[in-house]
Amino acid sequence: MRRLQSIFFVLLLAYSGYPSGRAFARVDSDVDRELSQIQQLIQNGHNVDALGRVRQALVHFPSEPNLHNFLGVIEAQGSNYLAAEASFRRAIEFGPRLIPVYFNLGRLYQENAAKDPQALSKAVGIYKALLSWQSGNAEARYECARLVCLQGKFEDALGHVSRLPAADQKVPHVVIISLTAYAGSGRRELAKQTALRLLSNRSFTEADLLPFLSLLSKHGQSSVVVSLLQQLDQRSTLSSDGLRELGLLYENNAQLPEAKKALERSVQGSKPSSSLLLDLARVSHKQKDPQAALGYLAHARDLNSQDPQIHYLFGAICAELDLSEDAYGAFKRAAELDGQNADYNLAAGAVALQRRAASEGISYLTKYRKQRPKDSRGQLALGAAYYQAGQLDDAQQALRLACGSPETASSAHYYLGRVALQTDDFEVAARELEAALTANPKNLDAAAELALVQLRTKNYHLAEQTLARILIQDPDHYKANLNLVNLYQRTRDGRTEEQERRFEQVKQRRSDREQSLLRRVEFIK
Repeated sequence: MRRLQSIFFVLLLAYSGYPSGRAFARVDSDVDRELSQIQQLIQNGHNVDALGRVRQALVHFPSEPNLHNFLGVIEAQGSNYLAAEASFRRAIEFGPRLIPVYFNLGRLYQENAAKDPQALSKAVGIYKALLSWQSGNAEARYECARLVCLQGKFEDALGHVSRLPAADQKVPHVVIISLTAYAGSGRRELAKQTALRLLSNRSFTEADLLPFLSLLSKHGQSSVVVSLLQQLDQRSTLSSDGLRELGLLYENNAQLPEAKKALERSVQGSKPSSSLLLDLARVSHKQKDPQAALGYLAHARDLNSQDPQIHYLFGAICAELDLSEDAYGAFKRAAELDGQNADYNLAAGAVALQRRAASEGISYLTKYRKQRPKDSRGQLALGAAYYQAGQLDDAQQALRLACGSPETASSAHYYLGRVALQTDDFEVAARELEAALTANPKNLDAAAELALVQLRTKNYHLAEQTLARILIQDPDHYKANLNLVNLYQRTRDGRTEEQERRFEQVKQRRSDREQSLLRRVEFIK
């Protein structure tokens, strides 16, 4: 049978040399000649000349449906959607039995679905209008079945399929509609039987499958889709797009090595797109290979430097690798490109804090708090930025708000303790730091600050106990080792020299391990 889903060509002319059985009554040799010449111009790509001829002809023959159809073709090829729609509808009005115009208008709607939310429904309507007076038109019936299925109207789809000729119902691109409709309507056994029938039919193509891939996966047919794509791959007929879909399905099934291999083959098979490179970066990140992820993101950034998401993800990987300067540059660029994205502002502000750039951090984090006023992370980050900038009153206000959330309470109390230490209010500092440890006993930075309070209030024995507990858990804790040096110096302890050497070793091996907000922000979810 002729493949149903190819509607002539893309916007084939309704007039094609006037086959027998013309769609309207009056025969006029002048009209015939004009239409033939216009058609030739369009087919040869001379649309400007054709447009002039059509408009001139319409002055003399305003009710000629083929002229309106030609005008619709020209407008459609020029991406003038509304004008093309109006012309095709006028062609149907003047020639309601001119069948190809229905398909031209249906195809126009389908190809403009991205710009017109109602386009697919309009396409269904135009095919139904044709079926209302030519119910046996298999192509219109197929298009209805396909479109209503894609819209999730599975019972309607099955109804249209049942009215196709028996032989047509067995071809793969119709069987896929039946499979999708059975799965979507919960008919599991029928879906299983249909899937087996489809898997045993090796004549299906990628074009049959891809439009229904997401619906099939959504309704429990992922394994069937993978098997179908694998069959196509074995036949060496899987395109770059098909390989990408196979890779994404592998990823969803946690088959990461297979996913990466399929996606890499997709890149090799075509000019890589930034979205495909993002897929590869994501899979590499899941495989714990951040360097490969950075490479793919760098390539994607070269291809599309104006996409803020690429810069953001690049910054996120850099943040994980402690490449704070690279992370900040990437997050800052993302925020410049899309300042309305709250995640970008939070990320830029968090990395600014790590860089000790408090004023920049305040700018980004103030925006974030306005965008997500109920997110305690924003209050915590802004409070930390104010603290770093020496704006202690503002810091306290933001940090107290962050104390109300279990997620940020420990860190907020920790910073409030540090604020109190700035003003030598040791009583408040101790209370806040103890609250930080109550909220999170593993907050070793808060414990180290509490030891400092004990040290400054000359409670040396208690300070030594606190520091000992920290160093058991983390022998290389920077602040705890520093405070122990201070304690031994103050108490003239004989272990002072040994601890000073120990602290120098800690400084050489690692930087200050005070918890930074950067480490507490989950950039990639």
